[in-house]
Amino acid sequence: MRGVSRAGVLLLAFAGASLLSCSDGPTGPAPITSVSVSPVTITLARGATSPLAAVALDAKGKALEGRVFAWSSSDIFVANVSPAGIVTAGQNRGGSPAIATITAVSEGKSATATVMVTPVPAARVVLTPDSVLILPGANTTLTAAVEDAGGAALSGRSLMWQSLDTTVARVSTAGQVTAVAYVGPVSRETRVIATAEGRADTTRVVVPPLAAARVVLTPDSASLQVGATQTFTAVAKDAAGTALTGRTIAWGTTDSSVATVSSAGVLTAVAYAGPATRTARLIAATAGKADTAPVVVTPVPVGRVNATPDTLVLLPGATATLTAGGDG
Repeated sequence: MRGVSRAGVLLLAFAGASLLSCSDGPTGPAPITSVSVSPVTITLARGATSPLAAVALDAKGKALEGRVFAWSSSDIFVANVSPAGIVTAGQNRGGSPAIATITAVSEGKSATATVMVTPVPAARVVLTPDSVLILPGANTTLTAAVEDAGGAALSGRSLMWQSLDTTVARVSTAGQVTAVAYVGPVSRETRVIATAEGRADTTRVVVPPLAAARVVLTPDSASLQVGATQTFTAVAKDAAGTALTGRTIAWGTTDSSVATVSSAGVLTAVAYAGPATRTARLIAATAGKADTAPVVVTPVPVGRVNATPDTLVLLPGATATLTAGGDG
């Protein structure tokens, strides 16, 4: 080679060999046959991160160095990925894991990894309303909201409903509360509980007694002689005719000079000297409802008539007055 020293020839040869050693083959970089991403599946909580590694492979499965990858996510709200393959989990307010697919591409070849983002954990359950009055046999539906630590609503969470006393009120799987009818005189209460993921809230449920629709007196009438007594019973009933227990009955008559009645329903015909039959009405009442029964009081019948004096002597043409009296 004219003008080139032996040392120069050796330097050019070394440079060529160096260039050749930097390539994957005598004609340039080896083509990518496939791409591998690891791990293939990862599970993350909200806000957590995890790196993915992508490797380019040649036809013999050998890793190829220095290849550039483009990263993408099928749903950036579930999981996003940086240009370096770092995955960040997004928000998942649903009740089941959310899934995104992360793809790495280089020279037209690609591979994917599946990212599952766990639901945001429930921090509390809020029942609305916190207290409810339900008439016997009626129903109402409670609303349960599941919230995270920041107070944001979480969807798709499974709720378990429970009544602490099913003889007072029952609750369905949808939160519908039904008050159980009973015949007693006092209000009763229980608590309904809604639970999700170990968090719970309760609502106070009050069930008042069944209202009296009418009062029924037995017997429905009476006829007494002066001084006699008769016992009555009074039963409060609901609109369906069911007898109600423990109800306080107020007793009275429309004319206490004819008959009186005790707090136990014992009617007494009042004594009087007159000959006529007299009438009054017996009244039994509770909770604004009442029933009445007619009461007839008759005088004591005359047993005999006594004349005074019992012996009388009169002269012809004389007169005398006799006095007559009756005995009962």
